[in-house]
Formats: sequence, structure tokens, C-alpha cells
Amino acid sequence: MKKVDEYIESLPDERREIAEILRELIIENVHGIEERLSFKIPFYHYFGMFMYLNNTKDGVDVAFCRGKDLLEAFPQLELKSRAAISYCYCHFQKGYYKIWHQGAHH
Repeated sequence: MKKVDEYIESLPDERREIAEILRELIIENVHGIEERLSFKIPFYHYFGMFMYLNNTKDGVDVAFCRGKDLLEAFPQLELKSRAAISYCYCHFQKGYYKIWHQGAHH
């Protein structure tokens, strides 16, 4: 967890705040989830790789792995050659958070 702390602390202020809120929501709402730094970003493991947070040029994205398992509940996902991933981009603008869902590979 210390490495994840360091990753989040290294983010610019507004993105750090977003990542901290997302991290808290994940840990509080998914009992038994494990947080690890994998591929140099925070990954959350729940019966395997479940989701991750990533700092991008557009904001902080939240990606859910094993998207093929989400297709029934979220039909906007696309299944590519392996498995779909769904992203939620989180932006900080003028004192409020703008969060929206975008399907895989859009």
C-alpha cells in the first residue's frame, strides 16, 4: 500500500484529490479488495485483477478489467480480441468534479 500512497501523492493536486476519493470509495465498498501497485499504477484485486486507477492526459481514469463479465449489465462495452475494459474518466473543473462513463476503446 505504501507504493500506492506514493503514486497518489505524486499526482497534481486536483488529480490527487480525485484519486483519494476514488480509492476510499473502492476500499469502503468492495470488502476484501486488495490494493497493489502493478504496471506502475494502482490496481485493485478482487478474485484477480478487478480494476485500476490511472493518471492520463485527460484526467484520472478508472478501468474495470474482465469487461467481458460486465457485458450483460453494461451492453455499451465492446468485446475485442481478449476482454473489454470500461473506463470512467474523472476531471476536476472549476471547483467541481465532472465524471462520466465511456465504453471501451472509444
